[in-house]
Amino acid sequence: MLKLVINTDYGGFSLSYKALKRYYELKYPEKKLYLYEANANNTKLKKVNESHADNTWCEIHDVDFGDSFNSEKVDQELYYNSYVTACGNKRSEPFLVQTVEELGEEANGSFAKLKVVTIDSDKYRICEYDGAEWVETPESIEWETA
Repeated sequence: MLKLVINTDYGGFSLSYKALKRYYELKYPEKKLYLYEANANNTKLKKVNESHADNTWCEIHDVDFGDSFNSEKVDQELYYNSYVTACGNKRSEPFLVQTVEELGEEANGSFAKLKVVTIDSDKYRICEYDGAEWVETPESIEWETA
C-alpha cells in the first residue's frame, strides 16, 4: 500500500504557506523560513510576517536576505536555490503525505484541493486535466490488445 498526494480540483497542485512551513519543519528541521512580499515585477522584496502568507506576491526562502532586497542584485544561484516550493516533491514522499494528512483542507494552496490516496502498487503515474489529477497504475489501465 502506497500513499500519495494529488490535487482533485481544477487549478493545479500547490501547498498553502502553512503546509509548506509544516513540510519544511518535518523534512528540514534545521532550516528557518523567511517570507518576502514582492512588488509587481518581483524584483524588490521586503520581509513580512505570516499574516501576509496567502498573498500571491509572496515568496518563501530558507535564506535570510535581510529586511529587504532586490532579487536582481543578489547572488542568483543562492536566490533560486533558497526558494521554497512544493513543485518537484515526490507525491509519495512521507513528509508531504504527513503534512496533508495533518492539515487537511488547510494544506490546500491557491486553487488546489489536495487529497491523500492509497494505491496497491509501487508503480503509478499522476495524470491531469486543467490541474485536476488522478492516479493510474499498471493494474488500473484498460489495455487494448491487437
